Amino acid sequence: MRILLLLCFMWVHTFTLSAQSDKLTYHLKKGQVFDLLLLRMKPGVQEKTKNYIQTFIPIGKKFGYHSLKGFPVKESPTQGNYHPQSVILAYWDNLALRKKFLAHVEANYPDFHQKRRNIWSRFDLTYYELKKDISFEIYKKKYTVLTAYWQKDTQGFREFKQAWRKKVRQSKGVIKLELTQGISPFGYDYNPDYFTITQWESKAAFEQFYRANLKMNHQAVKQVHQFKIF
Repeated sequence: MRILLLLCFMWVHTFTLSAQSDKLTYHLKKGQVFDLLLLRMKPGVQEKTKNYIQTFIPIGKKFGYHSLKGFPVKESPTQGNYHPQSVILAYWDNLALRKKFLAHVEANYPDFHQKRRNIWSRFDLTYYELKKDISFEIYKKKYTVLTAYWQKDTQGFREFKQAWRKKVRQSKGVIKLELTQGISPFGYDYNPDYFTITQWESKAAFEQFYRANLKMNHQAVKQVHQFKIF
């Protein structure tokens, strides 16, 4: 647990965060590349993690990498059986620099991917080249949920999403972030067709939505992961 906290501390800082507030504010610009990482760490890898961070984070920064505020996952999933230990958010200045970083480390550190496998039992990555500016806020005292859906068929899932959004609003939830058309590099496959962060005033408010959500027609849904972060 200590090394997980060290990882989060060193990798993750708030992009715009007042020390006196429970509000996390994110501002991302068109053309930047938003990274979503879901991690589960192996036991006894403190030294390997320290070396990894000290080696590759400075290189990433030279290629336009910026860490954002991430979150621990403390509770069991509400849907699906996927349970990462932490969610890490980051961004790159643009897609070209992100690709150059990977090319650079693969050329100069042939064991780069193996080093990751030695530390994390799950290192699931999706990145999104942003087509527009994005801003969103997350309040730590509220009930915040990540949901990832994989579709079975396009038309049916489009209708499912419309109904899903409607039920979120009816239950007084707020969709903070919606992402589609992500990319998972080879070996890091985690690419949902629809990724969201939703926020609720309380657990009871979310559970009202959750019960309604479970009763929906899921024929167009292939898979779902859902878990609380705040």
